Amino acid sequence: MDKDNLKKIQDTELKILEAVTDLCEKHGITYFLDSGTLLGAIRHNGFIPWDDDVDIAMPYKDYKHFLEIAQDELGPDYFIQNYETSDQFYRSYTKVNLNGTTVLPRDWEYWNIHHGAWIDVFPMFYSDSDRDIRKKRRLYKISTILQEKNYYYSCMKHSKPTLRTVFTYSILSLIDLLPIKSRKKLHKSLLDRVFSKQDGKYICRCGLFVWKYDKSDFMEIDCYHKFEHLSLRIPSEYEKILHHDYGDYMQLPPEDKRGVHGEITVVINSK
Repeated sequence: MDKDNLKKIQDTELKILEAVTDLCEKHGITYFLDSGTLLGAIRHNGFIPWDDDVDIAMPYKDYKHFLEIAQDELGPDYFIQNYETSDQFYRSYTKVNLNGTTVLPRDWEYWNIHHGAWIDVFPMFYSDSDRDIRKKRRLYKISTILQEKNYYYSCMKHSKPTLRTVFTYSILSLIDLLPIKSRKKLHKSLLDRVFSKQDGKYICRCGLFVWKYDKSDFMEIDCYHKFEHLSLRIPSEYEKILHHDYGDYMQLPPEDKRGVHGEITVVINSK
């Protein structure tokens, strides 16, 4: 991706992030900068220079509250996208999209979903045991599989399909024959089981994968850090979390590892 398009994406995502975090602060919704966005805040005081997405995480109670009010509060310029609001969206977390924009990774071109610029909002569940976490990881993975057919179709179109990819696509095509109402009901049932516990020793962030942390690493004290022109909430033990996720996180990766998430079409028409 050229620098101009990357800058457009980052500027647009920053606009979305500011709107979302302002809403959270207004309503007392707990959120944390997460993944590469947290790393960017600590190492660069903003975006990692070559990063093209924004991630935040919320304990599930706050995540539910956010989903209850976000569409009305953010207004018609935004679209809250998840499996409940978008029939072909398979992820078990939420994207906040900005209308009037297009940011389309090549692997997503066959998904009939909103392709506006976005930030990711990851829900977090509590647990007191590794055994429970392993069970909930499986349930969470199953929830994402329910609507993954278009993802595997993209994989087959853009690269030589493996036997595993073809087999998985065939199974998902059968699942896709279920009425969308039934799939959504099953999806909700699985996630209700994942997020059933209201507190615990551990807290796990659910994105593409489930990551386990000590709850105390996030919530010992309120902690904020500079991200571009904003001051945003971060985990209280951010150093421990970043070391867990990235190892020597202050060390820059080799230049050949500094890339965006694949080939992306970018159209920014929003005001």
